[in-house]
Amino acid sequence: MVWKRFTRIPVIADNIARDRFFQIRSNLKVINDNDVSDDSKKSDKFWKVRPLLSKIWERCLQQERPRIVSIDEQIIPFHGQISMRQYVKGKPNPVGLKVFVMCTTYGLPLDFIFYEGKGTDVQSPEDTSDLDLGGKIALKLSDSLQPWSSIYVDRYLTSELLFDILLNREVFATGTLMKNKVPKLTELQTDRDMKRNGRGSVDQIVRNDKKMLFSQMV
Repeated sequence: MVWKRFTRIPVIADNIARDRFFQIRSNLKVINDNDVSDDSKKSDKFWKVRPLLSKIWERCLQQERPRIVSIDEQIIPFHGQISMRQYVKGKPNPVGLKVFVMCTTYGLPLDFIFYEGKGTDVQSPEDTSDLDLGGKIALKLSDSLQPWSSIYVDRYLTSELLFDILLNREVFATGTLMKNKVPKLTELQTDRDMKRNGRGSVDQIVRNDKKMLFSQMV
């Protein structure tokens, strides 16, 4: 797009030819393999591009933190033969590298974590032993948020335990919840009753401590 007539960006297109750019990109190497220890190579599957990722990550952390953010997963299209490659059904580009990103309402990235496959480990100050990987990632990405921030997440990340931990940080959260993660004592109407009530029906219940609300709609 940089070199096309209607989307041309002169500061780039006037200084480097398209084919030259792609030739450089195809042969670009950002680290000297001999400078990386064997232990680092084993513990970090992205070690070959870690310097580049670290620079981008540092600039993301310098962005101003707004009060409202969202955390979601996205796929960076990639078809090379590496163990980190994922297939996520329903994504515009389903094959590639999975990355969890915290963004502003305008889509500006504030923080991110690359998924390394089975064994991906994310640490937080709180006890997260009962959290699934999605919850651990959401909690880690929220480390830089100020109190009274609000996070919006999808069902892969949402859980009652995660929201309780965030609330202890004075951070609010809203998200869709998978049916098997709804607390057992939550007496919401059955799917059959909700359908009988008709389209647009809403049922909700507030937890006894008044700190969490569960709702469902048709």
